[in-house]
Amino acid sequence: MEYKGNVVKVEDKNKDWKVISIERGENEYLHNVSVNRVNKKNEVFPNFDDIKEGSIVEGELWESGSSKWYLFAPKQKPARSPGGGFKTAQMEKVMEKKEASIEKFQGRKEESIKLAGAMRDATLVSLASLRDQPFPTDEEYKTEYEKWLRYFLNIGEQPFI
Repeated sequence: MEYKGNVVKVEDKNKDWKVISIERGENEYLHNVSVNRVNKKNEVFPNFDDIKEGSIVEGELWESGSSKWYLFAPKQKPARSPGGGFKTAQMEKVMEKKEASIEKFQGRKEESIKLAGAMRDATLVSLASLRDQPFPTDEEYKTEYEKWLRYFLNIGEQPFI
């Protein structure tokens, strides 16, 4: 468990090991807590030399199966880079790519809808304009269709002139 509190008593066992007493609450103390400069995992206890009576100590408090108490170096919180780390940077790239794809798709979708509508309208108007002719040739129909298709795709050109 995380611990942060006052050191009441310090006994230097050797240059790399101290036994301390710490406050656990109001008028409650925990005695014989071992603190090592470097633990078995090679983690260095920060400010080990500054542990003195009256100082504040911070770390991970742990009780062994034989009811002995130890104070280990506090767990390091992962450093966050200003950009948010590797995963965040990757997600930002993916999201940018996705946004670009959606934007491109939306543009194509609008073009497709416009083209489909123009082709439909050109077909209907061409058939309607040629209905008085008994049998229009393919060339006549194609000319009429293209005239109306250009009109519907580029509103502003007047096919009537």
